[in-house]
Amino acid sequence: MELKDSISHILANYQGHAAILIKENSGQTLYALNTTELFRSASLIKLAIAAYLSKNLSTEDLQRTLTIREEQVVAGSGVIYHLKQRKWQLMDLLDLMLSVSDNTATNVLLDYLGIEKVDQWLQQNYPEITLQRPMMSLPLKGENTLTLQSIMQLWQNLLQQSTAVSTVILSALRFKDNRGKLRAWEDSSAFLGKAYSKTGELAHEEHDIVHFCLGERAIDCGVLTHFAASTERMSAIKLQQEIGRVVMEWLTES
Repeated sequence: MELKDSISHILANYQGHAAILIKENSGQTLYALNTTELFRSASLIKLAIAAYLSKNLSTEDLQRTLTIREEQVVAGSGVIYHLKQRKWQLMDLLDLMLSVSDNTATNVLLDYLGIEKVDQWLQQNYPEITLQRPMMSLPLKGENTLTLQSIMQLWQNLLQQSTAVSTVILSALRFKDNRGKLRAWEDSSAFLGKAYSKTGELAHEEHDIVHFCLGERAIDCGVLTHFAASTERMSAIKLQQEIGRVVMEWLTES
């Protein structure tokens, strides 16, 4: 069965709303659905912050030590909020923001950079991505939003960079702790390649974007989902698990 047919078959059993984009490293689009529709970004917005850092920070900046104030500590995803350590190198905060999606690390970086400055950069380079609030806070002017088309462009550009900052980013994405969606079958399947990923979750959203590579071939796969009731969350996760499985199979067998 062709990859497009496999994805369509999986979607036939899904009742929620989804955007899907699968692209080969040759530039060919293998599957596209609702790629220009606006979604709440959840933690995928952290990729936008990482992209800004990769473009604007030097090797020396990575070594800078930042002190976290108690009012900057927020719960949700991450580990800093239950640790006593309050002095961190910027490179470690960047790693934690991506590898464990640490909300406190994200907010400390945003305070250091200036949220308005990062959003202005996004509007100049990726106008369909908006950064309006820190993590675990009410919107300042609106919600953090994006389209799958825009975050895929940012994602692919980010992975192609070769800087000291991007080295930290790639390591964090490679060893991302949450692999329960598109990467769920990575360890138990016959897939012998590598994967880099970033997930995002909100009350009615489950997102994931992954770079699967095997030899000289690679596929970038992004799935954004929105559902009306929290009881539909597992269906959204299952959708992504099945899409990830067929993508890895296709990359292995074709």
